[in-house]
Amino acid sequence: MKLFRIIILLFSSIYLAHGQESFGFLSKEVDLGGAFTLDLVLNTQQDVKAIQFDVNWEPSAFTYSNTITLADRIKDTHVVVINPISGQNNKYRVLIYSSSNTPIPKGDGLIASFGAVTKSVYGSFGVNITDAIFSGVDSANISNISLIQGNIQVLSPDFGQFPPIFSFGGVYKQTTATQVFTFSNIGNKELTVSLENTDLDKFSFDTSVFPLNIPAGSNYGLSINFSSESSGKFTESFEVSSNDPDETENRRIELTADVYSSNTATLSTIEIEDNETKKLYFSINAEEPIISIQFDVVLPSEGFNFDKNSVRLELTGSNHTISHSFLNGDRRLRVLAYSPTNQAISISSGNLVSFSVGATENTAPGTYPVILESVVLNNSNLFNVVTATNNGSIIKKGSDLAYSAPSPLPEIPIDYPTDLQLVLKNSGNIPLQISEIIQENEFFEWIDDVEGLSISPDQEENLAFKWTPKQNKTDNLTFVISHNGYTLKDTIVFSANTYAPNFIQIEKLPIGLGGDGELVFQAVNYEEVTGVQFDFLIPATFTYDIANATIAPQFADKVGLSISPVENNPNTYRVLMYRLGVNKIPIGTNDLFVLPINAGSTPLGPHLVTFSNTIISNSKNVDISTTPAEINFIGVTNAPVASSSSVTINEDQVIVVTPTASDPDGDELSFVVSQQPTHGVAVPVEGGIKYTPNKDYFGTDVIYFKAYDQFLYSSQQSISIEILPINDAPILQSLTAKSLSEDTPLNTLVYLLQANDVEGDVITFELSAQTIADGVFGLQNANELIVIGELDYEEHPEYEIGIIVSDPLTSSTSTTTITVIDVPNQFIEAAIRVSVYDVKREDLTAKIDYSSYFSQTNKVEGQIVIYSLVQAQDAEFFSVDEAFGSINFKEAPDYENPQDANGDNIYEFTLRVTNITDGAPEVPVITAQRNISVPEASTQVAEISTIVVATDADTDGDGIPDVQDNCPTTFNPDQADWDNDGTGDVCDDSDQDGIYDAMDQCKTSTLGAMIDVNGCEVFTLPQDNISLQALQTSCVGSNNGKAVFSAIDTDYTYIIQIDGQPEQRLLTANNHQFTYSGLNPGAYQACITVLGVEGYEQCYSFSITEPA
Repeated sequence: MKLFRIIILLFSSIYLAHGQESFGFLSKEVDLGGAFTLDLVLNTQQDVKAIQFDVNWEPSAFTYSNTITLADRIKDTHVVVINPISGQNNKYRVLIYSSSNTPIPKGDGLIASFGAVTKSVYGSFGVNITDAIFSGVDSANISNISLIQGNIQVLSPDFGQFPPIFSFGGVYKQTTATQVFTFSNIGNKELTVSLENTDLDKFSFDTSVFPLNIPAGSNYGLSINFSSESSGKFTESFEVSSNDPDETENRRIELTADVYSSNTATLSTIEIEDNETKKLYFSINAEEPIISIQFDVVLPSEGFNFDKNSVRLELTGSNHTISHSFLNGDRRLRVLAYSPTNQAISISSGNLVSFSVGATENTAPGTYPVILESVVLNNSNLFNVVTATNNGSIIKKGSDLAYSAPSPLPEIPIDYPTDLQLVLKNSGNIPLQISEIIQENEFFEWIDDVEGLSISPDQEENLAFKWTPKQNKTDNLTFVISHNGYTLKDTIVFSANTYAPNFIQIEKLPIGLGGDGELVFQAVNYEEVTGVQFDFLIPATFTYDIANATIAPQFADKVGLSISPVENNPNTYRVLMYRLGVNKIPIGTNDLFVLPINAGSTPLGPHLVTFSNTIISNSKNVDISTTPAEINFIGVTNAPVASSSSVTINEDQVIVVTPTASDPDGDELSFVVSQQPTHGVAVPVEGGIKYTPNKDYFGTDVIYFKAYDQFLYSSQQSISIEILPINDAPILQSLTAKSLSEDTPLNTLVYLLQANDVEGDVITFELSAQTIADGVFGLQNANELIVIGELDYEEHPEYEIGIIVSDPLTSSTSTTTITVIDVPNQFIEAAIRVSVYDVKREDLTAKIDYSSYFSQTNKVEGQIVIYSLVQAQDAEFFSVDEAFGSINFKEAPDYENPQDANGDNIYEFTLRVTNITDGAPEVPVITAQRNISVPEASTQVAEISTIVVATDADTDGDGIPDVQDNCPTTFNPDQADWDNDGTGDVCDDSDQDGIYDAMDQCKTSTLGAMIDVNGCEVFTLPQDNISLQALQTSCVGSNNGKAVFSAIDTDYTYIIQIDGQPEQRLLTANNHQFTYSGLNPGAYQACITVLGVEGYEQCYSFSITEPA
């Protein structure tokens, strides 16, 4: 066995500074297991006659081979003697001397070599010299020679150890697993590892990397891959060799892997809207039997909640049970499903568990992850074999308004319109409907149409608008946007940096082609101004008369004017205006001076006038000039050309007339009304002039207009309008809405109808089809509207009367409203309690006849009442037939998930019964039970019967008025009511078993239970509770028939008795299943009783047959 030891020495280099004398062994590197020499050197500046010293080294590293060779320079004159020192392991005393007293000459060089052999230890080892004595020529001791401690580095590779078995652990089928196998060189010389033998199929690696050359103290990681298409345990191996001197045999590496099938668990994805609840499913796709599952579901931090009553096991065909809990503030659901008998789940792929998640109001739309964690799919060995999990997600449906501030956003001038944009984006996943954008700034104007705006998901709309700020420094716009997004309404407050503009402009000037005009220069200033200076440049094609420029009249004696050309800038002039005395230019838009101008050869179109080097000085001699708020140009144009035209319309017809006009320059035209027509009104609109004639006028009218191209007007022209007469429909004179009492007598006059006809034609009246269909109002004597049917506030509190007025050619329809005034009706209100009880087997609910529970006293013939629910407490869950009083659940109740206000499965509401005979004194009296019990999973509740009686009536003759009698249709003078529920025992069936309490010997029997004639419970079970399967023998003459018994209701222990067979039981210990084996062919009878229940027996006949 090779050893490795490091001895750390403090030693000096053999190469000492110039002039320093030294003595010692040279350091060197040697290979493990070989011979080498220890070289002794002397460096002196004087002759040395003899040397004696002690030397020792690490005995485990190398040994002295008993050979010493003197260097050539002293081998003929000196001898060397070496002896071990007694009692000191591996320490020797050495003497070098000359019998002829010949000195070792001064200088630097080798004086002797000691033979040595390395052992099995590699590393760094010192060769130490002590107690050295140097004798000079005069035999004096030389003391200034330094000792060199030599160092021998023994080199060897050392192949590090590793486990002979390298396991990949569990690997899933049809996947590739990669592991890194590490080769280590813990030696101090390069290690070479060679590949010798391989026996690999499922495992693989790159063989071309061999041989491996691993530097000293380094590792090499070999990537090994494994892949298998089938499951099972796999073992393969390969062998390597190395140049480690201790390694005499190849090393074998065994590779192992356990391959499992693919078993994945997945959560589903749902789409959901605000306040909606939907199911999510946990499903598996397993390639091996799974006996139990466990998993956690983590909801997003907000916006969604678990329905705590919704966790369900979706499995059928196995005896798995489920348990669940909610953790982390109800954000985490933990589910466990297992079989008490370790039965495998009945499906290998599909939904196992469902639960519901609801979205809270105003949750932003988007995709939210539902995280599946800590999944366990246990196989029959109780090993978790889940290979992959897939998270679910909730796609919250909705639109989402996102917006940005209007752009661009430079500083904008006050009092001047600026074009901006409002950018709206739909970040949701359904179209965003903008129902309204409110902007109440009076200096705001939409450029784009924002009515009925719809934005698709991930799309945006740029809405252009024009805004004229009025506040200096900053001004605000507020947009209030209503939409169908999850926030419903958003407010955008846009704050803009504004400034008061101070600049020079020209008054907008149109000039005809080649024509003359006057260019008016203006100052726009928001402070008083004492002087201005600016340069202006007009295109060279214009001619102008600087000498005849005139100061505006208001400044004629107050301001001086100087206009001079600017050197080296053709067509550029500098203007200087300065105050005379204390005069100032006031705040506002002020004309400064007028410059005569001629268009000359300037072509048609706008031509820019530019201003530069502007200085506007205020009262403090501070330049307040800003960026101009408008662009200045001179428009050269041709005047529009217009001509007269005519048009014909009908009486009372409104028309938009397009005047006959054109523009030689192709400019867009608008129109102005220069003189209004005599018999109507004319208003310029886009595309023409809108004309509205005076009502009922016919004849001729004239509109006078001019066309305008934004620069010049055309000559005045006319539009002649011929208005043709038409027949006007007669118009009913206005009728005032009326109110009539519901006891208004027939033939009462409501309205005397009158109408006007412009042409004086004969007029007729008739009623609309709906009014005729109502059958309450009619006409007599051609124009009298009268009452012809009974008014009933309860059925029809308001009527809209349609009246058609006609002349021989046309007609018109008018409506008026008649309101019916109620005459009070007698009514009562009763509190109804509906208790829902649990049904053990809900699947049988529809098969059980509960009609006996609901039978009540029949209605009195001719009775007229209306039933209605008072909207309070639990009334929302019920419907009532207003004529017959039949009460039903809107949706069948579920005992395990009560929806009533108190959550106790007792639904409470108020029922109103009204005598619909207006003003009648008789009052309704309920003759039915008011405390009702119904089974779950059924919508039927009860039919509430009622009689209508005088307040002193006594229908059953028991001396108690019906309005006070607790059972008004059955003689009961004692008014017995054992449960104090307000219904007398003679007509109260508290346990609703079909036997009134007065005769019921068991008034509190279990709801829905079978009873005897006394109203007491009789034990019974469903006919299909016991399942019997008879299996024939395997062959003729054999006695291996079987009878398999099982019970659905597992609350009881069942005793089975078959003639000639031992008694057996169905109980929890055998999962309520038992199989009789070894039965001979023949007929059998099995009778089954229930442990602890007297008088119950159920018998079955069956036969064991032989195969044909």
